[in-house]
Amino acid sequence: MSIVSQVLRPLLLHWKLIFRLNGSKAGKKSKKMASMTFYRSQFDVEKLESDKSIHHLKFLSNFYMTIIEAKQVQMNSAEKRFLRDRGDMEAYDEWTGNKMKICELYECWLRELSACQVPTFDDVARTMHAMMLSDCFWFLAKIHRPQFDGKTSNYARACETLESIFPTLRDTLHPSNAFYAHVVRKYARLVEDYRKALGEYTLNGSSRHVPAHMTSWDIYKCREASRTCFQHLSILRGVETSETLRDLKKMPYHETHVFRFSRISLNSAN
Repeated sequence: MSIVSQVLRPLLLHWKLIFRLNGSKAGKKSKKMASMTFYRSQFDVEKLESDKSIHHLKFLSNFYMTIIEAKQVQMNSAEKRFLRDRGDMEAYDEWTGNKMKICELYECWLRELSACQVPTFDDVARTMHAMMLSDCFWFLAKIHRPQFDGKTSNYARACETLESIFPTLRDTLHPSNAFYAHVVRKYARLVEDYRKALGEYTLNGSSRHVPAHMTSWDIYKCREASRTCFQHLSILRGVETSETLRDLKKMPYHETHVFRFSRISLNSAN
């Protein structure tokens, strides 16, 4: 081996080692960048899917409520005309016709909501979807429409859909939050209507009569809903009376998506 080779060989081995190390570092860096890009793209896809779902739910709400409110105005006007003159059959037909159209609109809205694919990772979309579903089932129950799915009563479905968002509210909102209180009181009104529809004698076992479009299972479900309602109302009363929780009201909330939604939704809450 020549002197030149003896001098250059260690240098070449040295630089090969450096290049190999740099290459492995670059490979790790590129893998890390690829991983970050994947997570970022996945986040973008989820955000896009979430925004799309929320916009669609808002569109459905605005679309159906605009038509329903217009029909309600026409129905109320026709009802007043008929009550003034019982012989005005044209007013009677308009009154009952608009009432049926409103029922059909709620059923169409419910079908569209049932077909919606709401992303499970988005609490806001799931909350909006559940509240709209509950309102539709509740309306159909109050006007004594048959079970929407042919199995469970509309009152039971209204309670179940509203109950499905309570875990999310408990995890993300303080009980003193206005939206939390709004949902609980809404649920309390729903349960009160449910109890009236079944009848207190049926609930306490004095009567075996079960109203139309309900089953004996509704007795169990209504009792369970009453207990759930009592628990949530007790929490709200505790918030209103507890000095400790009153101090917590002054504390800043953790900015979650549901909390931001709670502030927005109260502007149009029923």
